[in-house]
Amino acid sequence: MKANKSYLYASAAVIVWGFSSLSITVLNAYWEGIQHIAYTFLLAAVFLFFTALKQNKLAEIKTYKTADFIIIFSLGFIGVFLYNVLNTYSYMFATGTEAAAINYLWPIWTIVFSMAILKEKITARKVFAVVLSFLGMLLVVTRGDAGSLFNANLFGVGQAFLCSVLYGLFSAVSKKMRYDKTTAALLYFISSAAVAFISMYIFSAPPHFPAASGFYLMLVLRGVGQFGVGYTVWTLAIMGDTVKISNFVLITPFIQFITLAVFMGEPIGPAPIMGLAFIVGGALVAG
Repeated sequence: MKANKSYLYASAAVIVWGFSSLSITVLNAYWEGIQHIAYTFLLAAVFLFFTALKQNKLAEIKTYKTADFIIIFSLGFIGVFLYNVLNTYSYMFATGTEAAAINYLWPIWTIVFSMAILKEKITARKVFAVVLSFLGMLLVVTRGDAGSLFNANLFGVGQAFLCSVLYGLFSAVSKKMRYDKTTAALLYFISSAAVAFISMYIFSAPPHFPAASGFYLMLVLRGVGQFGVGYTVWTLAIMGDTVKISNFVLITPFIQFITLAVFMGEPIGPAPIMGLAFIVGGALVAG
């Protein structure tokens, strides 16, 4: 694939993902987290079904054995359902900048799990990258004041931290998987949507649909844009120079900071920006 086309696809993914903090914040204002998670997963599954249909990949699912479905559904439960539940609820208890920045520890956790599980080589460069990223997390949480650590939104920060761990684990294990990315994503979202709807009926209730048009814009942006289109164009993008394109995605949290400041009026001081720079810098050093 030509480099220009790869960067075009990557740019599209980064732009829609850059609005994820905004969409989660808006949706949380109207519905409980599990309610909009269920419906956005459903929208993503529908989009990915037609994508797989257009790409003539649905037939591949018929070749999967029971063990394949167990592996795919397990990965989907960790990397789609649990990750997005924790990510969504972290925005209810932490600030948007805290949740967005700490979530991007996942590339570092991918490295950690790749060394621990996949037995990839431990190098001084990787260790430095991990330390740098965790220093960045402390800067974000404390906003540069170490004495404020225990006054921080530790519950929300803990959720964001755990979701980064889960997505790092998902990403590391996925390295060894040889399933088609589109069909795997379709099954991730079908199974996760089923779990989300069951969870909604057990722990919550069917939602009331508001009249606000902005709500539906964010619902479609989250389900079709960020989950469906974002994932699809990203898989096309990394068919190019994988390392360079993968580093390109690290622009995303900076866009999230901007959207939160512009649309939600969330104040962003120098410490969170510097902390995010450390986190992203660690991922770049490791890569």
